[in-house]
Amino acid sequence: MEKYMKNLLFISILASIVLTQQTTSYSWEDGTGTILGSYGNLSDPANVGTTSGITPYDGNRMLTVSESPLSGTPQAFIAWVTDLSAGQEITACFYGYDDTPSSSPSLRIWSNWSTNDDINAYAGAPDQTEQNNEYTPGTGWDQICHTFSTSFSNWEAGEALVIQARLYSSTSGPDPAVYFIDLVEITAPNSATVNYPGGATEGCTDPNACNYNAFSTDDDGSCVYPTEMSIYDIQYTTNQGDYCYESDYAGTCVRTTGTVTAESPSYSNFYIQDETLNIYSGIYVHNYSASPPTLGQNITITAMVNEYYSLTQLIDGVSYTVNSSGNSVSPTDISTGDLLGCLAEGESVESMLVRINNVVVTTPSNEYGEWYVDDGSGPCKIDNKIFDGEWLTPSSSQEFASITGMVDYAYSEFSIFPRTMSDIVLCSTCPVADAGDNQTVESNALVSLDGSNSYDPDGTIIAYEWTQLSGIPVALTDEEAALTDFTAPATVGDLVFKLTVYDNDSNEASDEITITIGTCTFISDIQFTTVQGTYCYETEMVGEVNLCPVIVTHIVPQTNAGSAGNFFVTQPGLQSWGGIFIRDFDILPDVGDEIDLTATVNEYYSMTQLIDVTSSSVVSSGNSVIPLSISTGDLGIDCSFEGESYEGMLVRVNNVTVEDIDEYRNIKINDGSGPTLMDD
Repeated sequence: MEKYMKNLLFISILASIVLTQQTTSYSWEDGTGTILGSYGNLSDPANVGTTSGITPYDGNRMLTVSESPLSGTPQAFIAWVTDLSAGQEITACFYGYDDTPSSSPSLRIWSNWSTNDDINAYAGAPDQTEQNNEYTPGTGWDQICHTFSTSFSNWEAGEALVIQARLYSSTSGPDPAVYFIDLVEITAPNSATVNYPGGATEGCTDPNACNYNAFSTDDDGSCVYPTEMSIYDIQYTTNQGDYCYESDYAGTCVRTTGTVTAESPSYSNFYIQDETLNIYSGIYVHNYSASPPTLGQNITITAMVNEYYSLTQLIDGVSYTVNSSGNSVSPTDISTGDLLGCLAEGESVESMLVRINNVVVTTPSNEYGEWYVDDGSGPCKIDNKIFDGEWLTPSSSQEFASITGMVDYAYSEFSIFPRTMSDIVLCSTCPVADAGDNQTVESNALVSLDGSNSYDPDGTIIAYEWTQLSGIPVALTDEEAALTDFTAPATVGDLVFKLTVYDNDSNEASDEITITIGTCTFISDIQFTTVQGTYCYETEMVGEVNLCPVIVTHIVPQTNAGSAGNFFVTQPGLQSWGGIFIRDFDILPDVGDEIDLTATVNEYYSMTQLIDVTSSSVVSSGNSVIPLSISTGDLGIDCSFEGESYEGMLVRVNNVTVEDIDEYRNIKINDGSGPTLMDD
């Protein structure tokens, strides 16, 4: 009897849980619904039947959306669960069509929190680790699902959950990238309301309003209309905010007019300026969700004024109209000292096109590509945030006739963003000294100092002079040669040298180089191991290491949201135990760069990696990256000592056959020596 009562109690609890949940679905069979909203470069949502040879998964209709231009990861809002409470779960699924195994374009299911009354009122999102991490596998129509919970991160500001189909395209095209979606299924608490695209959707239907929703069918009277305002009126302020001066109109929807002076080469961000004024006349437009305007177009735009750490910007742009094209804006001449700290002089030219003249590099490029110049009035940072082209890394004391760019404010200082190489004008008569990149060498090593990359734009370099500025004194073989060398001392420490060059017009320039004497660690010393860890072999080394110079072999692309920007390196000349993964988001090398760095050894599920990079420098660039040819059987699938020896290395297998593709999109390949797995 007691056992019977326990079973009855369990069934009763289970039935209670089941009955408090509802499961609903939507598959675009109404012929009219498309999406509830979108984010990013999503275009052309349509309710269609069979299209381009693709038949709907469920019934006769499906959703198609496109991405154009190809940038970021746009999202289609395909369901909206409102009236949620703490501790509730929502399971969402949809079918996505994908016929490109292990490559883009593909789809994921994603989410963010919102308020109950506005699907576009973003209220944060679950952490990436709480989101779905599975893509459509590329085998045609496939269902992807995920369970979300109001116990997830950032729920505090939320009331509702926006269910999204997130799009992942390849930057190589095609553009537009076309996607197909069908049969959305939502399991949610009975107390929640599940909204789908079909039928009437309330919202602001006036395209002239700030909160216009192109996917609303019934106007609910919520339209908010912009205030006509000049850029000057938006920007002029005496209000000292948390970090610097801030607009009096933050949070105001405005309609303003200006000419496009700069645009990001990677994102839909741009600057506009009123060319009739030379102060308080520029503003930055962040993350415009549709196709942005082009350089020289004079536009009128409706958007929201926002402060981002005291940078005044326009966000949530609703629309813009082009008034004219082919316009140009002349830069405003300023002094570098105008941009020191948080000054009214700097605030008055924020987001404007400016020019500084006759400047000298005071601090050479750091690992982020930032460097400082001075015209005698104070140092000013030069940054490559919107630069389109190959960025300069000038040496100390290099002179420039002028630098033109956009004024930005971030991290408690103003800086200038040049747009292209035409914005940077070298001194036409000044020599340029180049002492080479900083080096890390071992004690007693032969060290070369090479100034042969120095040059004179209007003549020739006629003399070189090397001077040691600090560190244990060493003897140079020739202090007046372009190329000289010395033997590193036995004592660990830094040696600083200055190279001065002289041209045929008696002009001079100088540059400095730091040689760090110390022991460095080879990748093979980190990777070689016979220790069997929890999952596979694990290194015996712990703590921080100073890595000997290595070559960057691969950088994780932006499509991999969790590891984008991380990279792999290899030690030249090693046939095994020669590669390692660097997990760091702050340094941005290029493939082929030779770098040295200091970082901490770490094991991640028995994959050895370096994390927490504390210092790094580029020794050289453009080095060859050649894969090591191996057999698939050398790697195998299960943990093996031989496979471990290639961890982190760039390898190549030849003449392989695909044997299988599993549910995680791992592809089993075999060259006849035994199978291994290939992953994206």
